[in-house]
Amino acid sequence: MTVESRTLSAAERRERRLKRILGNSEERMKKILSGPDGDEHRLPPMLEGGEYRSSLFSSGEDDNCTVGYENYKDAALSFLRVFTSRLLIMVCGFLIGHSAVIVFHKLPKDLKFPYT
Repeated sequence: MTVESRTLSAAERRERRLKRILGNSEERMKKILSGPDGDEHRLPPMLEGGEYRSSLFSSGEDDNCTVGYENYKDAALSFLRVFTSRLLIMVCGFLIGHSAVIVFHKLPKDLKFPYT
């Protein structure tokens, strides 16, 4: 039996697939980042701590604005501050609303409001 005619084991198939994928990794990456039509330009994934060049974050004056890890950290902290303050406002509103319901619930039944 020759090498070509025998069936490949799972390990051999894995090894061949890995070679095929790694052999043209640049071409595969270009295909993935170009989008389904092939003419879209997507940015590659960013590694943590790296720098990202994108016009999305620019101020309009400089299209090659560099946004590093510190800027992402500042944005995350800012989001966290806003989120926690809004959550606190919601919780306080809920508690105030609930306490008002409890107060009105315990009013005597024969109490008449002047405007009713």
